[in-house]
Formats: sequence, structure tokens, C-alpha cells
Amino acid sequence: MITSLLFLGSFFLSWLRRRGGGTARDVQVPDDPTQPYTIYAPEFDLVLSAADIPAALASASPDLSKGWLEWGDSGWIAARARAEKFRTASEARMAELREDVLRYLAGNPGGEIVVTLLIDLSGSMKGERIAAAAATARWLSDVLADAGARSEVLGFSTGGWHGGFARRKWLSSNRPARPGRLCSLLHVVFKAADEERLSDAAFRAMLHPDLLRENVDGEAIAWASDRLDESAEPRKFLIVVSDGAPVDYVTLSYNGMGFLARHLTATVRQVQDASRISLGAVGLEWPPNEAFRFSAVAAEPTAIPEATATLLVQMIEGGRTP
Repeated sequence: MITSLLFLGSFFLSWLRRRGGGTARDVQVPDDPTQPYTIYAPEFDLVLSAADIPAALASASPDLSKGWLEWGDSGWIAARARAEKFRTASEARMAELREDVLRYLAGNPGGEIVVTLLIDLSGSMKGERIAAAAATARWLSDVLADAGARSEVLGFSTGGWHGGFARRKWLSSNRPARPGRLCSLLHVVFKAADEERLSDAAFRAMLHPDLLRENVDGEAIAWASDRLDESAEPRKFLIVVSDGAPVDYVTLSYNGMGFLARHLTATVRQVQDASRISLGAVGLEWPPNEAFRFSAVAAEPTAIPEATATLLVQMIEGGRTP
């Protein structure tokens, strides 16, 4: 498992360099499993609502000035067209799944259940993957609403390529060694639990190409869990949809390859050990972190709705919380 993470992490670092994230001065420090998880500059982290997008993206990072944003309608329109094509092609199967889930929830009172869908907004999700994930989020939130259950749809990315403003602060402070998480986080609330449906505007915002950057999964799960803890329902479920291990180029370069993966594992175990929330993950063409008690793999983007629905049923059956 560790060997696979190191190999795949190196692959992602190479990809990010090609994307514009790396520089010749960046190094890869040796990994240190004893290093505590710290955050260098949390003041640059952002939590946005769907309505804040895309206007907030230009000022969330220095990317616009560097020419690293697509910043135009063409990519966004193409992403929305892919999502609509996916919805049309999957309509019959999603209708069958809807009836299956509704029948199951009929024996589990909807008013006792709240479900959060947490979507990875990393660069590798671009294209068919984010189109399928967004369509699944809209479909599942509708099914849950029809069953009388509340739901949230959240997303996680970073506030810029190559660390954004957090890394700029680090550079101006003489580059302290092993700085901890060195990127600015970007967390997005597409649908809050007190909203009945995922709005059309929020659905479109989820498909904005400039949202898709890097992914710090551990902190995203902690954030989503904190939000779920505020819900009154006795049964709380959190499903993460992701296509790979947590990756942020500068964080891994200056803290070691296992820094983010270890924090993800620790966070998953902490949430599960607390027993207040049932936690699961859908891996898109990727096996989820082995710490998840409930998990499923979608072999291709078209399989995300079925994998998510099946996983939720398994979690409701086997993940009863006090």
C-alpha cells in the first residue's frame, strides 16, 4: 500500500509540474512518519457557497495573474454539456436506482437521516469524472428529498495552484523547514442541509473548470463531519467521492510523500471511532483509503450513481449510530 502511494504520488507530482505547479527550486524532502500534522497559513483558507463562484475564484489565489486559470465560458459550457449528456445517457438506470433507494428508505424514516456527499474537486476529476459526480449529486439529493431525508453537497479543492497565497507567505518568511500543509484550502457548500434541492445554479457552479485544483482529503472530511455534527438527525452519513490519494504539490515536496495520506487515515479513524457519523467512500477508478469501513469502487464515471446508492444502503444497514 505504501509503495503504491509513493509511486502514484510521484506520478501526480510530475503531472503537477507539467501543469505549471512546480519550479526548479522545489525539492522532495525525506518522509518522516513522526512529523505531526500542522497548517502553515490557515488565514488564506476559504469556505464558499455556490453563489460565490466564479466571481471569488479570481481573487482566491495568484493564479489569474500567472495565466493559470481558464477563466472563460468555453470550458464551463463544455463541462455542462458533458454533465447533460451523462444525465441523458444514464436516465433509465438512475430511475431504476431511484426506485430501489426509495423502497429501501421507506423502511428507514427519512426524518431520522441526514446524508452529506463530499466531492473531490481535484484536477484529475476534470472531464467525464466531474460531470458524472455532479449529476450523481443532483440525483441523490433529489431522491433523499423525496424520501423526506435532508442532505448536503460539499466539495473540496485548493485556493490556487502551487500553494497560492499560503506558499507566498512561506517564501517571504525564509522557507521554514517542514512547514506543514502549505496550500490554501477551498471548501465549497453547493447545497446546505436546510435546502431541499440542489439548485441549477449550484449544479453549474460545481462544473466550473477553475475549481479543479488539488485535494487535501483529511481536512475536507473533518470539515464535513463538523457540519454534520450540527444536524439534529440521529443517523448521520458522510460519503466521499474521490479519484485518488490526497495530493498537493508543495505540501508533499516540503513535508514528505506520506504527509497528507497519513492525515487522511488518522482523520477517517477519528471520525469512525467517535461513532457519531457513518463514513464511507466511493473511489473512482481507484480503491479508497483502506481505513474506511465502508467503501466501493466505481470502475468508470458512469458507475458513480450505482456505487454511491449501493454504498449508502450498506451504510444504513450496517452503520447504525447511537
